[in-house]
Amino acid sequence: MFDFEDSFIERLLSQNEDAFADFYELTVQVFYRYLMWRYFLSEGDAQDLLSDFYLKCWKWLDKYNPDYSFETYIWSILKNHCKDFFKKKKSIQLTDNHIDSVAFVDWGENELLDQLQSDYDLAAIQACMESLDEVSYDVIYKRYIEELSYEEIGDDLWLSQDAVRQRLSRALKKIKHTLW
Repeated sequence: MFDFEDSFIERLLSQNEDAFADFYELTVQVFYRYLMWRYFLSEGDAQDLLSDFYLKCWKWLDKYNPDYSFETYIWSILKNHCKDFFKKKKSIQLTDNHIDSVAFVDWGENELLDQLQSDYDLAAIQACMESLDEVSYDVIYKRYIEELSYEEIGDDLWLSQDAVRQRLSRALKKIKHTLW
């Protein structure tokens, strides 16, 4: 997803403020969409979580081990920060304003989105998504939120394009079956 050059990572690791500002600009929309899609947060909660996440990133840059992927490191910080956030904050306000931006055009079933928006509350949709295995969840997220191609998803998840298509098809069938 992110293709950070080594020189950029080095500037980040040296606590270069300009590099961190660039990092923020390159990543904030992706992380925001991830939070809204994965956790169904209110806009305020998502912004609070992201603000704290970027502060934590700045603080933890010196702990990065260059033997591993920088992107994986950053995603680990975000996911662990989310766990901490939910431990501290017991009552999260769910919202449906993020659903308006989701485009499921490849389904060939635009009525599915209409149905989701009109007939189901977010808790039911969230429960349905959480019932998916992690790979299937990631395939749906990468396809419909990040709008990646089957090839890009396969590269990210170490799957063949056929495996991506199969995972996506099975996950969509499960969602439809669960909600209808």
